[in-house]
Formats: sequence, structure tokens, C-alpha cells
Amino acid sequence: MEKKYTEYNNHMMILEGKKRNFSVLPQVIEYGYITGCAGVPFPDSMYFQNKLEFCIRISCSKDILTHTINGVTYKNSYPHCLIKPPLGEYHLSITTQRDVFYILYPPEMLDYFKKTGVIDETMCWDIELTPTISHLIALLKEMINKPLEFGFADQADLRCLQLLEELVLFRKKKNSPQFFASENINRIVSYFNLHYCDNFPLDDLIEVNGFSRSSFFRNWAKYYDISPAKYMMQLRITEAKRLLSETNSSIEDIALILKFSSATYFCSVFKGMCNCTPLQYRNQKRSKLK
Repeated sequence: MEKKYTEYNNHMMILEGKKRNFSVLPQVIEYGYITGCAGVPFPDSMYFQNKLEFCIRISCSKDILTHTINGVTYKNSYPHCLIKPPLGEYHLSITTQRDVFYILYPPEMLDYFKKTGVIDETMCWDIELTPTISHLIALLKEMINKPLEFGFADQADLRCLQLLEELVLFRKKKNSPQFFASENINRIVSYFNLHYCDNFPLDDLIEVNGFSRSSFFRNWAKYYDISPAKYMMQLRITEAKRLLSETNSSIEDIALILKFSSATYFCSVFKGMCNCTPLQYRNQKRSKLK
């Protein structure tokens, strides 16, 4: 479904020539956000302005964008990050309307960002608007309304650099083979967190998430020092502690709620992990409240 756009709006902050208290950070010359920006097609190639721009294209009237930067063609969904090198050659084949957030630096900063690893051969990559990325964009947007606050330019330089670091870390993480394994392990852990009391075939869960049994346990061990079975048992015992502390449910009822085969087995597992019986744990907690 295409997004509906209203009128064009450009909110910008000019920082060129603004006084700084520190000179250690790369200095932004302008940043801003545009809603309803029209990306018009060019039958022939065009060239970027003589500035270094980092552009976060947040949303668009089209789902996919095909474009060419310095002879390299990219096909991106939204949101994505685009680096516009100074005077770089660009070709866009379709007309789109989009919402963007951008940061401009002087052209000479291109070498600095290459040396620091912010810029490599990849000029455009898909991103996710993670909580950190969204928070930094929101802070920079809010700052546009407070241009005379002390240290404004320094804060803008710092937050823009933090935003770029987050975007680049996302690019490097996504390009790493380990990224896919960690994402799949996350999905399995999320399933454990929701279904730790249920009986389910672990092999099926492993297979659905793209692992063989051996590759799953190998990748699991990179993140956890305990087995999946013990991880789920910890979740059950943690819930048992909450029920013992906050409710008057009997030991037998708690064992039943957490789907232990018997109250005796529940007490045995609890004592092995907590060095006390469930009843002793409840009494200790309640004595502290008196």
C-alpha cells in the first residue's frame, strides 16, 4: 500500500560557522528532516552537491527503490541509509515521495570517515529504526527548536556522530554471517521465554529456525554457559519464586501451574537450584516483610 503524502516540509538547522566549545568531533554544517520530499527521475545521471551527506530515507510512497551511485546499482527497501559522496554520480529511475533525515559535512570530511571506517565501499544499505537510532533522530529534531542553548553545536556534532556509528554498526552486524545465527538464536530464546512451561519438540523448533542440531548447540554456547534445558528450568524456578513471594498458592498448586510432574519433583529441583525448599524460601521472604 502506497503511503499518502501531504505538503512538502523541510526542517533544517544550519551549523556552519556556529561556535563550538570543543574541536575534537567532526563538525556538522547542516542537518534536518524533510517530509514529502520528491525524488524526481533523471533520464541521464546527475551529480550530488559538493558536500558529504548521510541520508536516512525513512519511508516512501514506493516499497523498493532502485538507484545507481558512482556506477554501482543498489536495490533498497525502506528505511535505508544512503551516503552521498561529494560530486558523486547518481541515477534514479522512478519518481517517489519520501520522508528523510539528513546530515551534511564539508567535502574534506570524506577522507576522515573513510579512515575511521564509517565509510567503506557500500554507499547504501537497509536499516532498522532501532530504539537507539529513533531516539537520536528524535533528539536532533527537538534541538532544532532550541538553537541558542549553550553547547548546542557541540551536542549536535556528538549526536550526529553517535547516529552514524549506530547506522554503521548495523551495517557491519547485518553483513556478518554471525548476525543471522544470533537473530535465529534470539527467536528461539524468545520462544523459550514464552513457553518455558510447555512440552514442545526442541528439534522441530531448531529446524524451523534454520539450524541443524549440532549447529544450534554450537551457536547457543556462544551466548550461554548453560544448556537450553537448564535455561528453561531457570525461567520456571524464577516464576516459582514470584508465586511463592506474591501469592498464597500452595506448593502443590505452584508445581501444577509450572507443569512439574509432581510436587516432590518440584521441591527437589527448587532445592537444588536455590539451596532451600520452596516453603523455606516463602518463609524467608515473608519474614523480611514483617
